[in-house]
Amino acid sequence: LPHYTTLMGQDVLPENRYLQFFGPQHTQAQIAVSEYQNDIFEKTTGKRAAHTIPWGLSKAEIPSQLPTHRPLDVLGCGSFIPLKNWVLWLQVIAEIAKDKSNFCAELIGEGIDRPILESLIRQAGLEKIVHLPGHLPRTEVFARMQQAKVFLHTANFESFGMVLAEAAMNGCRVVSTPVGIAPQLATLGKSLDALAAQTQLALDQPLSKSPYTPFTIEDTAQQYLRLYQRHPVTE
Repeated sequence: LPHYTTLMGQDVLPENRYLQFFGPQHTQAQIAVSEYQNDIFEKTTGKRAAHTIPWGLSKAEIPSQLPTHRPLDVLGCGSFIPLKNWVLWLQVIAEIAKDKSNFCAELIGEGIDRPILESLIRQAGLEKIVHLPGHLPRTEVFARMQQAKVFLHTANFESFGMVLAEAAMNGCRVVSTPVGIAPQLATLGKSLDALAAQTQLALDQPLSKSPYTPFTIEDTAQQYLRLYQRHPVTE
């Protein structure tokens, strides 16, 4: 049947054996969710999706106002898996904590790497600095985001990175590795030193006064509708 194919998650990485079934004739019917993801798709296959349509957040979720006090310095959130590179996250926290008193960080999530992270926290003496609350409902994650000054993300890969958009919407200053939509809404860094420096700079900035929401799901839906209305799909 004629259709469009949206590339999602880790679909564009070489480990996806189904990529072999996409020939050059299919690129006009492929949709990426970020330019970063499309770049990775091109590196993996030599082909590029013809369309990029970002995901977004519901306008109904955008807070009407943001808090004027944020007791949490740095927040992170995601699955505790190697791809998210939380080891680097902890290294950044340890670097910043050297010169700060009463520093407070939180890492929300669960996964196979939790024992490793707990061990690293003890080894670095960060028990009183880094809190691991476990898995939390989305509404509670949003509440934590509104308590945090900086959202730090150190993943090795994101196709989009919805959590980045959610953090920006809730008033966090976002510092991230250059993955997914980070180039559109975050301050970027690749190395420990760069991420630590950018996080420190973000902590020194005044609190955000308004949500930043460059991507909404309403816009996403409209872009898909226009695509179906204006461009024929391939079989």
